[in-house]
Amino acid sequence: MKRKMTLFSIVLCGLFLVSCNTSTTPTDGAKDGDENKPPVIDVEGDKTHDHTYSDDWSFDEYYHYHECECNAKKDVEEHKWDTGTITKEATETEDGSITYTCTVCGHKKTEVIPKTGPITNGGELEDDGEDWGEPHK
Repeated sequence: MKRKMTLFSIVLCGLFLVSCNTSTTPTDGAKDGDENKPPVIDVEGDKTHDHTYSDDWSFDEYYHYHECECNAKKDVEEHKWDTGTITKEATETEDGSITYTCTVCGHKKTEVIPKTGPITNGGELEDDGEDWGEPHK
């Protein structure tokens, strides 16, 4: 029993140490295997002066914020994307594109709309001979 308690104590202490070792420094990308997770950014900047933040929004790929000349940031939030505008229609042979705009800071991102591929039978539905019954009224 004493051995089980000692092992439990070691594991518990290890978990405590791991949970206390969190970082607020910038990273180059996602952690924990989530490729879509935005990196952590530094919001403290230079602590040797009083910060004067820009009224204009600054942004990166993931966030918008107000920034001081020392790189300190405040009002840090993830972008809030609109529903997007199709900037190029996808065709049978070419990809299209859709552009999203952040409703807060105006940052834009563009994503690919995959090409449609060939449309068989001229886009008409074929009659497979099945009787599907009368439509509901």
